[in-house]
This record gives sequence, structure tokens and C-alpha cells, in this order.
Amino acid sequence: MGVTSGDETDIVAGCDVIFVVDTSSQMTGNPLKNLKDALLAYIALMESHDYRERITLITFGGKAQLIERFTEDYNGLRTKIQNLIANGKAKLGDALELAITEYQNNSRMVTVENLIIKPRIILFTFGEVDDKQKVLQQAQDIVSIDIPIVCLVGDGCDDEVTLKNLSSSTGILLKVRDIQDLEKHFIKLLLLMLFIVKTASDIANILEPISLRMFIEQEQYYQRVSFKQVESYIKLLKQVVVTKKSGSTRNFPTIRYIRPNFWK
Repeated sequence: MGVTSGDETDIVAGCDVIFVVDTSSQMTGNPLKNLKDALLAYIALMESHDYRERITLITFGGKAQLIERFTEDYNGLRTKIQNLIANGKAKLGDALELAITEYQNNSRMVTVENLIIKPRIILFTFGEVDDKQKVLQQAQDIVSIDIPIVCLVGDGCDDEVTLKNLSSSTGILLKVRDIQDLEKHFIKLLLLMLFIVKTASDIANILEPISLRMFIEQEQYYQRVSFKQVESYIKLLKQVVVTKKSGSTRNFPTIRYIRPNFWK
């Protein structure tokens, strides 16, 4: 529980994130296992850093399903992740519609120092999208609402142009050339949030590509981060972070983040 301070609530918690992930029949076998491993690794890294996020999980396989809504019950979430199955067509448009509804109705902003951190969507699609026209319609809503979004696209995706349209204005598109690399992408996206929270008192440092690159490479155990990747992360960062002076695009409930003592 938090304590109220003016118009904000003080809590030890992180930002809101909505995962929208492919569980269609094209994910059968190793792809689904890799997706589960990536989600579980994201949770494990949060816990190892004493950092928490409210996680929403939406799947699209046969139909869009809200698996969990903005939870910090990670043990319960782990069980639901382990129970995911692959079936049906990839109804991405329906899943995005559901994600937008959750974003508008149930998400919150977090303030850290003089920064406001907006909720964000992390989308992963492995292959063919069944409802492309609806995806394009939802892309227009994402732009008009100004939702930060990361589109992770598998090598089997048949229409990358549609997803580029989805991410071009308010987010980034990253190619997942090997499904086994999905975990690396998830981890780096979490490290981006840790970088924001840990360096929030220095906005100039946050927007410095070299500082971000060094932070990710020091914190993660996989491989070096290219400057092209860092440029994409900086673009996303600029969508996620809003200064208090500039304001925001809508009236979110606002939470003031209190960093654990060892971070300070």
C-alpha cells in the first residue's frame, strides 16, 4: 500500500507494461517455449533488481484473451505463463483493441524525480497476421492516443509493413531473426526502464546514447548492443518519458516512484 502525497501516491513499484503476445498455432513447439522463457526471464530480472512493474498479459491465438491485468502477483503470473497453449489464427487486431482499452481504462503513470513515465505496450508476433485491416485501424488509435509501443517481429511475419505502420509514430520495430533471441530483446527492454529509473535525476544523461549503451552492456550477459539498437531505444525512451513541464496527453492516475535505498 502507498501513502498519499498531494495528487500522487508514494509506492515502491515500477511502471505499467502491457505484453501482447502471439499464441497462435504457428507458435506450436519451440516458439511457444521460447516465448514462455522470455516472459519468465523478464520477471526474474525485475525481482533480482528489487524493481517491480504492473504487468498486463494479452494473448492472441484463435481469439484475443486478457490473461492478467496489471498485476504484481508474479507467482500467479508465472503459473499462467506456463499454462499458455498455442492454437488458432493470429488475431492481432483484436488483441491490440483489448490492449488499447486496458491502456485507457486501467493504466497509470509513474513519476520519478521530475519525469513522468508512461505505460507502454510490448508486442510480439511470430508470423502471419490474420486480421491486417483491423491492425491498421488500431494503429491509428495508438497514434491518436500516443501510446508508446515496441513491435517485436518474428522472421516468419508476412507483412512487416503493417507493423511498421503500427510503430512508426509512437514506438519502434525490432526484428527477431531467431526466436531464441526473444529473451534477449525482452531483457534489454527491461534494462531500458531500469536505466530511466536509476538515472531520472539527470535527463541529459538519460538521452545520451553512450550512457544507455554502457548501462545495458554492464547489466546484461548476452552480447554487445549496437548503436543502431541504442538509437531505437532512445526513440522509445523519448516516447515513454515525459517531463513534468511538458505535461502529458491524457489524465492518468499518477504514482510517485520511490527507489530502493541501494539505488540512490
